[in-house]
Amino acid sequence: LLFWSDWTDLNEIGLGRSVAKIESSYLDGSGRKAIIDSMIHWPNGLAIDYDDGWLFWCDAFLDRIEKSRFDGGDRQV
Repeated sequence: LLFWSDWTDLNEIGLGRSVAKIESSYLDGSGRKAIIDSMIHWPNGLAIDYDDGWLFWCDAFLDRIEKSRFDGGDRQV
């Protein structure tokens, strides 16, 4: 799996909608999908715990570290 983040200063974070996101795909580019696309502003610093199935990231704007499963489920601060 491949993970990447996309962000911009255009954001409606107070409404729970965001143009920022974390996406994933297979290495050949197929299966592309946004796995995190709400309550996120400047996602960066992605780290993968492949053995246990966690994706970690920090949000420089919201000043927090979060994690989720590879499919975006079980999101935790």
